[in-house]
Amino acid sequence: MYLVTDELGGLFQLLLGAVGDPAQLAQGRAGADLLVEALDDLGERLGEGGRHDQVGLSFDFHRGRIAGPAGFLTATRLAYLVGTAATLLWAPVGHGPGGQLFLRTFDRWDSRWFIRIAEHGYSTKQAAAFFPVYPLLVRALGWVVRNDVLAGMLIALAAAAGCAVLLARIAGRRLPADGPRTVLLLFALYPLAFVFTAVYSDSLFLLFVLLAFDAADRGRALAAGTAAALAVDTRLLGLALVPALAIVFWPSVRRLAPLLLVPLALGLWLLYLHRHYGDALAFSHAEERDWQRYTPSLHAYWHSARQFEIALSNLLLHLPSHTTYPDYIVLAIKNVYDLVCLIIAVWLSVLAWRRLGPALAVFSWGTLLMIVAAPPFYEPLVSLSRFMLADFPLFLVLASLLEQRPRARELVIAGFAAVGAVAAVGFARGVGIA
Repeated sequence: MYLVTDELGGLFQLLLGAVGDPAQLAQGRAGADLLVEALDDLGERLGEGGRHDQVGLSFDFHRGRIAGPAGFLTATRLAYLVGTAATLLWAPVGHGPGGQLFLRTFDRWDSRWFIRIAEHGYSTKQAAAFFPVYPLLVRALGWVVRNDVLAGMLIALAAAAGCAVLLARIAGRRLPADGPRTVLLLFALYPLAFVFTAVYSDSLFLLFVLLAFDAADRGRALAAGTAAALAVDTRLLGLALVPALAIVFWPSVRRLAPLLLVPLALGLWLLYLHRHYGDALAFSHAEERDWQRYTPSLHAYWHSARQFEIALSNLLLHLPSHTTYPDYIVLAIKNVYDLVCLIIAVWLSVLAWRRLGPALAVFSWGTLLMIVAAPPFYEPLVSLSRFMLADFPLFLVLASLLEQRPRARELVIAGFAAVGAVAAVGFARGVGIA
């Protein structure tokens, strides 16, 4: 059995044992064994036709049974979906999914907002925090398949498959021969990649970003500007594309002109908000009012720094030893984890300048700056690890660092697979991970 699928199956089996009672375990053991066998078969199929590398997982983009990067990404994420759904089947929770087990496995948090917007439009001011391209596509496909949750999942997974293809292509232009393989493994097994089978807009946004950079690499300015415009109406983070693409197309005015589509697209969204709510900045005000995000200011950043100081103090000095962890300890763990993720992301983004060039480095810096610019009051870096999916240069830099370090590569990929299984189960059970 290959390492990643072996560990993935074992983790889901362990998680089933960790969350069920004895009667449920007796009932679910046979199903867990079938899941592990299915994952084992997946690992063997992915391994056919390729070479065995240091992590024991091999695949060939052109000759294997799985049809290239898109097929590998799809098979991996569906395996996680099935495994996570199994944990809810044998150890159900009160707020778990209804009859549609696979469709409702990751029906949590922001996904419910996207479904609500797709079904009812922007009926409340709080909904303005969610940009329109993804819910519009969900509504359109939902009319065809007659199920908005299924539509959202199909769009997210198809977009993620497209991202895998584009990532491999972009990595192939910048990294050594085996670089795209490592990038694809890191991307497919990223701990928060369960959102690729949820009604979340992350993969669609990244698809537009990658389309923009792929078009820029091939000198197609109009295509790059169009993709960037769609990105900014999917998430405001799309603004980070403007300086990055400007570096690529500088100093040609003719090639820079399509970038004007980005402010045009954002302006149309603001115009709609003005006409619908009487407030062109309703998305920002919703973030501040309903999600308690600060307006960027020195006071906000000072408060955020204090939150990290308090978190470290609680973990080092006030950790209870004879009781369950109270909420303030859980929050402290989240804040410290987010801070570590930010430090790693900043380090990788600094390395991006030398390893990937100024355009990708500037995009990475702009993305990180926008993520931390308006910190929430209660958790300054909430959802940071999910937002880092959009910062794709980080995956390329990490892959370049791991290529000459096979043992580290093995540990990172196995760690991603293991943490990803735990994160997927936790999210499905209502934990605010993403």
